[in-house]
Amino acid sequence: MTSELFAIILLISGIVLILLEMLWLYVLSQHQEEYLSRRNDETKTANALLDAVLGSPSPHARESEMRNLEKTAAQSNEMLLCMVAAFTRYNKNRDKLSDERKHVLDEALLRFDPVPKLIAAMKHENKYTQAYICRCLGDLKAKDAVPELRDCLKSKNQTLRYNAGMALSAIGDEEGVLQFLMLCENEKDYSPRIFYELISKYSGNKVSLIRNYFANEPDENSPYRNPDLYDQMRVTLIHAVRNDRLTELKDIYIEGFLGKLPQLRLACVKAMSAIGTMDLKKYLIIATRDKDWLIRLAAIPGLEKIGDTDSLETLAKITTDEQWWIRRRAAEALVRADVKMLYVEKIIQEYDRFAADAVKEVLYKM
Repeated sequence: MTSELFAIILLISGIVLILLEMLWLYVLSQHQEEYLSRRNDETKTANALLDAVLGSPSPHARESEMRNLEKTAAQSNEMLLCMVAAFTRYNKNRDKLSDERKHVLDEALLRFDPVPKLIAAMKHENKYTQAYICRCLGDLKAKDAVPELRDCLKSKNQTLRYNAGMALSAIGDEEGVLQFLMLCENEKDYSPRIFYELISKYSGNKVSLIRNYFANEPDENSPYRNPDLYDQMRVTLIHAVRNDRLTELKDIYIEGFLGKLPQLRLACVKAMSAIGTMDLKKYLIIATRDKDWLIRLAAIPGLEKIGDTDSLETLAKITTDEQWWIRRRAAEALVRADVKMLYVEKIIQEYDRFAADAVKEVLYKM
């Protein structure tokens, strides 16, 4: 009887716990729905207020709408963030506005002056709201907020650090971005895509940023930095700026290619190939003889860009490469670059069947 009673008590306790958990989840969902509904209403209000300012028929009406906007934004930090989002949305689409509306938007933003308000709001919010404020400050290119954003890099919260880094990049603060990159050398969770985004947003001098990062190698005086991830970061940064064709970084690319790190060598060859100038021809030709087939492949677009006799001869030679993909890419590049078709005809007529087949297939598909 005692064991049966104990089992019944356990069963009832389990049912009560399940009901309590369901009640807790219901309360959470209600809070979430209320928050989303309130945020949606605040967003609509902010958009309507800014629309009213921009669409005011007279200076007197505009002044009245502007006072209303400022009064509403001061009600809460949530309302302030919605108002900043409305300004940001219009600013990103300013090309669609008339000249008059652009002028009104600029005047309204200058008068609203959201940066000091956002900086003040950061001191009273949780970390995730602070992260959103960081993004807003980045969208506004708020140079006055750089000290506060750098302080956010010291946070233990990864989301806050990430958004502060992105904001500093949008503002173009080289020192802050370098600090973020060095801190990330111990962040194994970060994907390279984050650093591609970081560099794409960077509004400062990318050449200076890359040079200064490469010059700051980890040593015994910087125990918090990881030498292995530093090397990986260099590879990521070169990939990130490759399509910018930064000729000022040629010396870094050459040095990296002549080094021993396989991934760095490949990244540097791709960067040189994207630039494709005569002074890099020698290194691209050397790359076509490399043991690593990916490096040989990466040199092909650069030689196609250069397109002189040496480059065409090299492309013709590597149509005989042991790797099919290299033969194919070299044949495509040669057909496009060999305007007079001299090397193309020579390959077709010679004895190397694999090279001839690669060229013929490209010609057939053109």
